[in-house]
Amino acid sequence: MPEGRGRDIARRIQESSAALDGVDAVFVEVTGELVSVYFILGVDDIDQFDALFELEEQLIADFGREHLAVHSFTPDLMSALPSLSGAYTIIDRRR
Repeated sequence: MPEGRGRDIARRIQESSAALDGVDAVFVEVTGELVSVYFILGVDDIDQFDALFELEEQLIADFGREHLAVHSFTPDLMSALPSLSGAYTIIDRRR
């Protein structure tokens, strides 16, 4: 991943291992100034959503809301997941 905001966000996500319990995969896509983060959850669990919400709020506090989009997908929403062909894999436990 190239230097810059996307890499900084990816590093912060990797450092937040407690919030990633139950997360099967994380992808970061950088498109111009927009950094999109995709969390792929293994189960639909309210505790997991709470942990991810706290992480999302921390990312917004640290990097700003203007150019940051955070998306979470549970197993029942996988069909709505966009193509991640241009995204960087931060974590992928599905392999």
